[in-house]
Amino acid sequence: MKINKNSNILYIALVWHFFLLSLSGCGPVLGIIIETMPKPDIPAQYDTAGKKVAVYVCSQNNSELSPIFKRELTTLLNAELLSNNAAAETVDYSDISDMILTGTDVITPETIGQVTNADIVIHIDINYFSVQFQASDKMEPGQVLCLISVIDAQTGQRLWPSDQLNKAYLINGKIGHDPQIKLTTGRIMHDLAEQAAIELARLFYLHKAPAKQASEVKS
Repeated sequence: MKINKNSNILYIALVWHFFLLSLSGCGPVLGIIIETMPKPDIPAQYDTAGKKVAVYVCSQNNSELSPIFKRELTTLLNAELLSNNAAAETVDYSDISDMILTGTDVITPETIGQVTNADIVIHIDINYFSVQFQASDKMEPGQVLCLISVIDAQTGQRLWPSDQLNKAYLINGKIGHDPQIKLTTGRIMHDLAEQAAIELARLFYLHKAPAKQASEVKS
C-alpha cells in the first residue's frame, strides 16, 4: 500500500489528537496509534527487476570460507530475488561452480556473466566470516561482512555503487539450534546464509522497513 501525503497528514492529526487524550489519562491509545502507522517504503539501492542475474560469491581475503556457504548464499539469494520480482531469471549455482572448478582463465564477474548470458552480476566478496560456538547458549552467533557491487555482465562496467568499488554490509546473525538436533557445519552455513540472503536481497527491490536489516559499514 502506498503512503500518500493526505494519509500522512491524517496520521499526524490522529497522533496529535490521541496525544491530547493521553494527557487526560488515555495513554495506551497513543501507543496503539503509533504502532499501527504504516512503515515507509524503502527504495532499492539498485533496481535489478527484469534482468537475468548471476550471483557470484567469492572470498578474496578469506581463503578458508567454506564452499558450502558460497553455495547456500548464492542459491538462497537467487530465490529471494525471484520471489520478490527483483530478477526475471537467475543463474544456478552449479553453472558457476562448474566453471570455477574446470576453467583455466581468471574468473571475474565479467567472465561469469558472459558465459552464463546474464545481464548483470551481483558480486559478493565475503571479507569476514565468523561463527562462534557457545556451549551455554542455544543460539550460536554468526557474523558475515559482505562487499557488494553490481557489474554489467557484457562490459564489466560497475553499475552500482557508482562512487566507490563496492558497499560493505555487515550481517549479525543468530543461528537457530535445537539441542535435540546435532549442530552440523551444513546447518550453520545454511542458517547464516539464509539470513544474509534475506537482508541483502532487500538492496534490490522496494520494500517496507524491516525490523532487522543488514548494516552498511562506512569506510
